[in-house]
Amino acid sequence: MKHPNNWFNSLFHAFNGLRLATKERNVRFHIAASATVILSSSFLSLTAIEWAFIASAIALVLITEFVNTAIEYVCDLITTNYSIHIKQIKDIAAAAVIISAVYALLIAVLILCPKILLYI
Repeated sequence: MKHPNNWFNSLFHAFNGLRLATKERNVRFHIAASATVILSSSFLSLTAIEWAFIASAIALVLITEFVNTAIEYVCDLITTNYSIHIKQIKDIAAAAVIISAVYALLIAVLILCPKILLYI
């Protein structure tokens, strides 16, 4: 029997995906790091544009981590045996996360460090 395809069901599945992803160690790490940046930033009088850059950088990291997690799930579904091709796929997906995390770190340093230095 096919489930009705409506907005509520789509939203339910999206939240289920969020719940599943947050069971992964790396996803939890990025969520904790994001929360730390948001909390720290809330004390530093950021402008709207600075908040937009911080939020966009956080979103980019979380999106790439979620996509990486989904790719890992698919790869593990395809085979549990070692495969150089599966390894390469996982490595490339992980590289996307690293690139986004370095970008987010750069944004955080450029925006937050000058403001923190004012208090030192």
